[in-house]
Amino acid sequence: MKNIYMFALSLLHKQNCPPSSEDIRAVQCSSYNNQPFMGRLYKWEPFNEVPGGQHCELNCRAIGFRFYVRQSDRVIDGTPCGQNETHLCVAGRCT
Repeated sequence: MKNIYMFALSLLHKQNCPPSSEDIRAVQCSSYNNQPFMGRLYKWEPFNEVPGGQHCELNCRAIGFRFYVRQSDRVIDGTPCGQNETHLCVAGRCT
């Protein structure tokens, strides 16, 4: 089973997304747009300026505001660890 998992991961590393593809972190952050936070709704965008140990958490900034929130302790598996990054997050860890 582990060999199949590693093969699938190697395929993920080799596939390039078309330039018009939407940023996966932006999609994940925007999924919180209709959920109240501290009693109001915000529109969310990725916040990437976090320490290395937090690269596989879903940190989102409220658009037009000066704060960010950890919306989830882990991003969806296969999300790049950072911008222009070839490593991927799997089970909350950068691999």
